[in-house]
Amino acid sequence: MRTLCLLLTIFLGFFAVPLCAQDRVPPQDPQSDAPAATNPPRIPTPPSSPSKGPSQQPSSPPQPTLPSRDVSFTIPSFARNFFSDQKRIWTFPAKVVTGHHLVPVLAVSGITAALVVGLDPTEGRYFRTHASTFSGFNDTFSEHRTTAATLLIPASLCGVGLITRHSYLAHTGLLALEAWVDVDITAEVMRNIADRRRPLDIPLNGNYSNTWFKTASSPLHADGSFPSGHTGWGFAVATTIARRYPQHKWVRFLAYGLASVDLASRLTSSNHFASDAVLGGILGYSIGRFVVLRQ
Repeated sequence: MRTLCLLLTIFLGFFAVPLCAQDRVPPQDPQSDAPAATNPPRIPTPPSSPSKGPSQQPSSPPQPTLPSRDVSFTIPSFARNFFSDQKRIWTFPAKVVTGHHLVPVLAVSGITAALVVGLDPTEGRYFRTHASTFSGFNDTFSEHRTTAATLLIPASLCGVGLITRHSYLAHTGLLALEAWVDVDITAEVMRNIADRRRPLDIPLNGNYSNTWFKTASSPLHADGSFPSGHTGWGFAVATTIARRYPQHKWVRFLAYGLASVDLASRLTSSNHFASDAVLGGILGYSIGRFVVLRQ
């Protein structure tokens, strides 16, 4: 608990408060809560010579605009956004079947398959037999602490934003919480389907390759390993925050750095294989960017 409080204090000091102080007028984004940016100063240009005929400059087609959403602290608004997110998530496979998004889907599938076959057995056995080496790291970034951190970070953004009347910061926290919930439900369903055994549940000298469809947990309490929900939470929250503040590189480095530490803790604690964690991170990034932020 002391470590968790220390991490939250560090986050508030170096993350939420600076954002609140610096970004009173953040850049315009697809959400409806961002104020409009100020116009840049006009630079005088020399007069152009008269044209003898119609201009040959082709007019650029209008850029499509993303639909704005009501991002507010009300149950109806959150429910509408949540169900809209779920519709986008669970109708995605139908789009893939009809030929959409084939390249990224095949790339992710290939990377995941390569990790399952080539790295998972070796990595799972290594961390399983070297548990004492990483005991200090695993105690600091335990399952309960990392879970609480992925929830407290968005909640702190909401709290600081509401207290300081910084609506953009508060709505960033709300969107990050929305992404957290979306990832949790998606990962829960996938773990129930895969029923993959965790490295921690395999004997030290056991078989780390034959791990699929080996658990018999309740559908309401998925004990499977594939994919990692913790990693998905971390990268969903990190992506939402980082892409809401693209003008600050330190936000991106800090957000994804913390999410990467969460990913590493899932491996060193033998709670997940490498493929579980990597796919969880991709899932979190995709839901945070393409589903919640609609970018």
